[in-house]
Amino acid sequence: MLSTLSLVYSLYQVIMRPILGYLVDIDLRYTFLVIALGIMLGITFFRIKKEDVVVCARKKW
Repeated sequence: MLSTLSLVYSLYQVIMRPILGYLVDIDLRYTFLVIALGIMLGITFFRIKKEDVVVCARKKW
């Protein structure tokens, strides 16, 4: 599972870094706008539900 996540993250970087670099050459504000929109889309489409979160109880010493 960890190597699958690493592969997906690496593919994301290979695609996004040249795009963001090109946008920085045009205007830095556009780059920040694209990053902010990406974060907003991620927040909207990848919600974490309360039942998906597992909390382990800490031992008291």
